[in-house]
Amino acid sequence: MSLLMATVKHEEGKLPSSEWRFHMAAYQSRPDANAVVHNHAVHCTAVSILNRPIPAIHYMIAAAGGNSIPCAPYATFGTRELSEHVALALKNRKATLLQHHGLIACEVNLEKALWLAHEVEVLAQLYLTTLAITDPVPVLSDEEIAVVLEKFKTYGLRIEE
Repeated sequence: MSLLMATVKHEEGKLPSSEWRFHMAAYQSRPDANAVVHNHAVHCTAVSILNRPIPAIHYMIAAAGGNSIPCAPYATFGTRELSEHVALALKNRKATLLQHHGLIACEVNLEKALWLAHEVEVLAQLYLTTLAITDPVPVLSDEEIAVVLEKFKTYGLRIEE
């Protein structure tokens, strides 16, 4: 595990991941994020190979901050080019696919970032399942996603009367 702030710090004797650049880019693009999760989950990676965003097939797409989850263009792992693609893709989203690579999810803490990464994997599986039946897939309207985004501001909160 590496600690990323203004500079990369890591445990003595251990080098940071070759992906430290795109982790740093994620934090710079998402100042609200205190945790970044990256993985190569099967369904997310499969969608990324298709070079498609995950569209608004389910209202939970809004958990990533918008009406889709983008797919950042391919670049070799560990490169500045990949980190630049990540920075652009995360400007308005909390998660992005990485073409021919995997997924990145950003959140306010590690628990939420892990939850979001799992949720995006579920959405990717749902998208691939639906694509097997029909293409294009039916999607929710931008207006509906705007309503969901507003409701997500208090998602999970319960106010006692």
